[in-house]
Amino acid sequence: MSLGDSEWAFAHDHLETPELLPVQDDNRWVLVHGMCLYAGPDQRKMSPAERLAEAAALGDTEFLDMLDVLGGRHIVLLGNKDGFSLYQDAIGMRSVYFSTSAEILTSHANLLNELSSHQKRTPEQGLNAFMRAWERTPYLGIDALLPNHSLTVPRFDIKRFFPREINRFRRLSIQERIDALRTLWDRQWESLMEIGPDLVMSVTGGNDSRTTLALLAEHVHSIETFTYTTAKPANSPREASLKLDKKIVDQIKSCIALNHKYIVEPEKRADLDEHLKSTLAKNTIGTHGRWLLPYYLQSSGHENSLHIRGNAYGVYKLAWLPLNNKDTLDDLRKQYFRLTKNDQPHETPASREKQFFDGIELWEYSGRQFDYHRSEILFWELRLGRWASEIYNETDIAFNSLEPTNVRKILEIATSFTYAEKRNKLFQSELVNDAYPLLNFPGKNDLRNLYEQIRDRDAGVSNTERDKLHDSETVHGLQPDAVLTLEDGTQTEMKLPAGEIKIPAEHFRPGRSVARSFVPSEIEGDLTFTVTNPYSNPQAQGTWAFEVLVDDESKFRWDGADRHRPVHVSVQNLRVGMGVTVREVALRDQQGKTSWERASRATITSSIAQQRPVQGQVTVIADIVSERVP
Repeated sequence: MSLGDSEWAFAHDHLETPELLPVQDDNRWVLVHGMCLYAGPDQRKMSPAERLAEAAALGDTEFLDMLDVLGGRHIVLLGNKDGFSLYQDAIGMRSVYFSTSAEILTSHANLLNELSSHQKRTPEQGLNAFMRAWERTPYLGIDALLPNHSLTVPRFDIKRFFPREINRFRRLSIQERIDALRTLWDRQWESLMEIGPDLVMSVTGGNDSRTTLALLAEHVHSIETFTYTTAKPANSPREASLKLDKKIVDQIKSCIALNHKYIVEPEKRADLDEHLKSTLAKNTIGTHGRWLLPYYLQSSGHENSLHIRGNAYGVYKLAWLPLNNKDTLDDLRKQYFRLTKNDQPHETPASREKQFFDGIELWEYSGRQFDYHRSEILFWELRLGRWASEIYNETDIAFNSLEPTNVRKILEIATSFTYAEKRNKLFQSELVNDAYPLLNFPGKNDLRNLYEQIRDRDAGVSNTERDKLHDSETVHGLQPDAVLTLEDGTQTEMKLPAGEIKIPAEHFRPGRSVARSFVPSEIEGDLTFTVTNPYSNPQAQGTWAFEVLVDDESKFRWDGADRHRPVHVSVQNLRVGMGVTVREVALRDQQGKTSWERASRATITSSIAQQRPVQGQVTVIADIVSERVP
């Protein structure tokens, strides 16, 4: 397809036909390619290309404002005889790669390299962390476009177009923001229904799918939902997590009628045929959950399938924001170096510094982003625009993907909350409460329902007492009290809510620790459990650590500030009578500072005892990197 009077041509696959329209009273044109869903207030029957052409005729501001109310997975081109500017959807679900030397833009990095061969990147040139390193790809000279930026050819200029002003939703009440999001959400859904896809959606025990279920409660009868779980024993943190998801989803199904099925991972996984493996190798430069693809293809994979996802909810949660909330260039540099730490053993410090500061200038991070935190924007553009976009490319062999909150104006609403409200996931819980309150009742990554969590928090009952309410396979055998240990070895008991562990502010100094112990093992086999601490900050690393001990011997240790997601632990080959302990150890003097007490607060949940013959020595594994145990 020729692009107007320019020298550029647009090639596409047969499944999606782009719409190319002239801008009235102008020599420009607009092209829209991919799934583009209007979420704005105008009720006229118009295609997205018609709306964009109309907006472009009014002015640049109107054109960008129209982009802000478009969802889906698409690109938009605005051009004339000299060239064009390219815009992605809000989070960059539709990946874009380009080569200035070859003068080619494509949807996939490997496709561009097939069209014009480029030199492969080496570890010394930043290969190991390219997915988190600005525009880097496995090929030198092939770059990725980040969302919220336009790319103008033939000069290949990059310009940030969002944010353009302070967040206009901060001044609204929570209810007004809920109403605004739901209006955009419902209007986008109307646009989606005009396409008429066959919808599928994964449901887990966490917060994100719960939010989507609530907002789509009136439509779930037309959505095929699924949960992947495993037939294997819970011998690893991953398997325990999958089993926990199933238990919580069973509770969710009692609250809302779902067209649901479980995808059970067998002892031996299915494999893709060679043709699909070859296609997959061309489609993506990332990998995540690839074992699921054969099951996706078998159960839901066809051209009209559309998978509803929830990755964009990460923007709601301040996943990469430091606890001190600082927004300096040095803080951003430390965060970026942590993200690209896999390059450290190979790429020189000078090269890493240059790459960071070059990216700061290219992607316009050097100045303030109005009232948005730069780490928040960094997550949006790197985690979603780079990593998540490649996950969508990976699953394209089974179905297309939709992020219902992938509307820039929706994400603007989500980012309007305070730091504390975002960390507490307030907006998502409020959305559920407004749309389908009952879905706030089952626990989120916790087998206990809302009543049980409040009961345990207020009454301080032991995990053992509440275990009787759950499946006999699940054993929450924690001792009722925590134990505080001072520098001289003196120990005193502490009363804490069931499953909670933290270092009190008055005791946050090196040499002191707090521990929670499970009751001694009554069986031979394995014990798996989850430690959840919502705090994460690279600048706080080295302040305190978590340890897992077996019979008072430290077997596994990780930094307390390393990550905010749950850590799944498996203690294997336990003998009868052995004791397992989770301990928090203070490493820096933060005595008297309540903020560090809050940062260290964690919960120990979802423990499962699995009886089996022991084989070898006791070992502890977890889905986080272990530090050396001193």
